[in-house]
Amino acid sequence: MNYFTAANLTDRSTALSGLLDGISNGIQTIQAASKGIDSITSIVKQMQSVVAQAQSNATTNLPKLQGTVALGTAADATATGKSQHDAALAKTLAGTAAPASSTAGVSSASTPPRPTPCSSPPATPSTTSA
Repeated sequence: MNYFTAANLTDRSTALSGLLDGISNGIQTIQAASKGIDSITSIVKQMQSVVAQAQSNATTNLPKLQGTVALGTAADATATGKSQHDAALAKTLAGTAAPASSTAGVSSASTPPRPTPCSSPPATPSTTSA
């Protein structure tokens, strides 16, 4: 009888050892995941700091526009037969509006000339067959 009791206890001990190994592996996995989450949290905090610094730099280094010249006036709209918005848009697209000056350290050198669009492609000689 003592033999069977010892054999049952040995089997039970082996099963509990297997469970203990599984629990140890689970704990190590959770610890590794926790370290990974801590690293990700640190990286996210660093990125938030960089974004906050970039936003701060962007607001302090924005170019300041000077002057209050309207791009499209009522007279322009009447002369062109368009709305004031369309007249202003036409000026900016055609390049006739004066560029705004900046006080953020950007030089106000003259802008290079814009290429003029071709009105039609060059004519090609036509050949007739007999």
